[in-house]
Amino acid sequence: MKKIIWCIVIVFIIIGIYFYVFRPVAAPSENINAVATPIGNVEASSTLYRISQTGSTAQFSIYEVLHGSPFTPVGTTNQITGDIAVATSSSGALTLDIGTLTIDARTFKTDSPQRDGAIGRFILKSDQAANEFVTFAPTTVSVPVENLDGSWSATSTGALTISGVTKPETFAITFAVANGVLTGTASTTLSRKDFNLVIPNFSFLANVSDTFYVSAKITATP
Repeated sequence: MKKIIWCIVIVFIIIGIYFYVFRPVAAPSENINAVATPIGNVEASSTLYRISQTGSTAQFSIYEVLHGSPFTPVGTTNQITGDIAVATSSSGALTLDIGTLTIDARTFKTDSPQRDGAIGRFILKSDQAANEFVTFAPTTVSVPVENLDGSWSATSTGALTISGVTKPETFAITFAVANGVLTGTASTTLSRKDFNLVIPNFSFLANVSDTFYVSAKITATP
């Protein structure tokens, strides 16, 4: 009888630990637009755009082996903000200026609430106030090149901060402006080791790639 009672107690303890470990991360501390960093010294001829959460997404994806099968979880959020300035010279050439882009890491959602909790609590550590936001502060932006479809391509190098670690990274960018709305993409491949992103040692999870892909699709309005 005592063995049965102890078994029941152990089961409840395990269940309690599971739900504690994988509980949801904290809610965002404030509205994402409240932390937007304006671009300083914008040229008078520039049009200044602010990223809208409507029509914008930021995401990451990483390869792993889950329960013995290959799997690529994807995390997405629309909680991204930042300013972009575009100016056109008399010759028709474009110049692009990008302010600090900010993403609320607490709002990433994957295919599983349990996975979301583990990412926020153990990997990105976004539950901690100091790690809530992922930021990219550009230092250089290449001169945009016009593509055949009327869009433009460029690259931007700057300081990327994830989970309190800041590293220089370069993003490939495409953008277009039509009917007063700027749309664009940004993407790069990162290394977990560079940002000290450690995957918890779960028995059902193996062979997690060190590299992961991050991208953003944005819509911005004046």
